[in-house]
Amino acid sequence: MVLGTILAYFYWKYFGIRWGTYPLSSECWVNCVYGSLFGGFIACLTGKT
Repeated sequence: MVLGTILAYFYWKYFGIRWGTYPLSSECWVNCVYGSLFGGFIACLTGKT
């Protein structure tokens, strides 16, 4: 989940600021929450919890 949050932050930093029209990209906290959830989902699928 932490890795997902970090990756989502970097996605927001490098892509979200330039194209701020998409709600997922325009807000840092929204992007980090979705990244954290996605990271947790991937960790559950791979069994590395």
